[in-house]
Amino acid sequence: MAHLYTCSVMAIALHEIPNLMTGSALEKQQSAQSDVAWSLEELGGRLVEIRSVGPAASLVFAVRLVLDAQRRHEPVVWICALDSCFFPADVARNGVELDELPVVRMAGAQKAAVAADKLVRSGAFGLIVMDLGEDPWFADALQKRLAHHAEEHHTTILCLTEERRDSRTLGSLVSLRAEVTRSDERHCVLRVTRDKRRRPGWSIVEECHGTVGMR
Repeated sequence: MAHLYTCSVMAIALHEIPNLMTGSALEKQQSAQSDVAWSLEELGGRLVEIRSVGPAASLVFAVRLVLDAQRRHEPVVWICALDSCFFPADVARNGVELDELPVVRMAGAQKAAVAADKLVRSGAFGLIVMDLGEDPWFADALQKRLAHHAEEHHTTILCLTEERRDSRTLGSLVSLRAEVTRSDERHCVLRVTRDKRRRPGWSIVEECHGTVGMR
């Protein structure tokens, strides 16, 4: 009887702890997360934000998606809302076909989002990359339209942003948000902080010791 009483007390105490799960549930969760791939298939139809924290290499993950799209013969467009853009030679060395990568240069995030809205409405692109830098904000109405048309046409819209003291993340309409940091000189880590389709918290490690322009 004492043993049963002790077990009952333990069960009551455990149930008072938030986020409780069994070991088997944890195993299933980790198994499911280990199957997550950073791919166009996983991110299809979604508005995604990758946020660089510190001297991170978010371009590594963007280029991975561009490569995946080109291998699937999905058209890609890259929109730069900055004075500068990616270094073409580095992107080419990482396997991207530059002749199949149109680049649109716009003055600011708002105009970049307007361009993305027009492009996604066409339904012609599998991936639209918006390089928004440290001032990524654009109108909520545009975010809503982008999210809607991304889902409608199964297009991935990838927003690249940078963490600064006064910068803001994109709004709640983002389907997946991740932060990229460097774990050392050779590796960068993408950690998902928001995921409307899966439980957030999964991460991916990539080598990021590319050529000078990619660092």
